[in-house]
Amino acid sequence: MHTAQTCGLSPQWALDQLEGMHIDIGFTGFTTEADYQAYVDAVTWPGAMITSGLIPHQVPDHDFAQTCRVLSDGIQRTDNLFDMADDLREGRMTLPTADLDRHGVTRRELALGVDTPGLRALLTAHVRTAREALERASRMFDEVPPEFAPSVRCLIGLYHHRLNQVVDRGVTIARTPVRDDPLTCLRLLASARTPVFA
Repeated sequence: MHTAQTCGLSPQWALDQLEGMHIDIGFTGFTTEADYQAYVDAVTWPGAMITSGLIPHQVPDHDFAQTCRVLSDGIQRTDNLFDMADDLREGRMTLPTADLDRHGVTRRELALGVDTPGLRALLTAHVRTAREALERASRMFDEVPPEFAPSVRCLIGLYHHRLNQVVDRGVTIARTPVRDDPLTCLRLLASARTPVFA
């Protein structure tokens, strides 16, 4: 709260983040896309505003907050895929069950990483939606002073890289955890001054 007040960030974001953490403690999964969006609003977006919201920006606060919301969506969707094996082991279903039903995938098939056309289509759809959100969030490059663009580029680049790993792993991401490679992260950091994602 003190940091928010000192840095000119709305204290409400800090309060929302604390409330969102309470929600996350008992979280077990989503049923619909609307449930997922409500989770992003309550948990992910306030957390992003505590960090990204502190970056100086060259657009009105409301516009920048909306960009942070898009970024939060892309990050959360990526995390839902990247962390799937760990989440399933802990009893958390981070893909809406309505999406599983739509593609004819059972929770057991997902957890076992059974290579079916339905599961491949489900994962492909979620990767595509996450990638689109991250691409829309790249407008943040033009909303911050140039000296802050490398930090934003590194963050978004990391999540594009994680999606690449998800694609490479395919249906096995549900069975075996995916981890960041430290050397790759260092390369992302080193190349962040250029607008090319690793």
